[in-house]
Amino acid sequence: MKIKTKKTDNKLIHLCPNCNVSEGKYHKINCSKDSCVKCRKKRQYCICKRAKREPFIYKPTCLCLRCGKLHFKMFMVNNSEWKRVVGATYDFKKVLCENCYDEIRKFRKIKKGFRWYPLHGA
Repeated sequence: MKIKTKKTDNKLIHLCPNCNVSEGKYHKINCSKDSCVKCRKKRQYCICKRAKREPFIYKPTCLCLRCGKLHFKMFMVNNSEWKRVVGATYDFKKVLCENCYDEIRKFRKIKKGFRWYPLHGA
């Protein structure tokens, strides 16, 4: 997903990728990124319709724990390979970019295994 931004008064302001509202403003009605504060489901599908609304706050979804790179192409490996390559250093819930993963794999002299790339924008 491409990150949308605008520049105002020499400040970079993040925009909602769906409804284009600025950070700190409320999402437009029926924006798929708007979530319910009470149940955390997408607002369009929650049953707490009267729950307090929450403004759009930019949250990076892909941040490499090792190098700090933002919004890289996601990849996946099976659990046993992850455990052999980085399991002693990082747990299963951590995210690494492919470059950092490959570097660690080479340090440990482990052959490259099968990878798959999930669809983006879902």
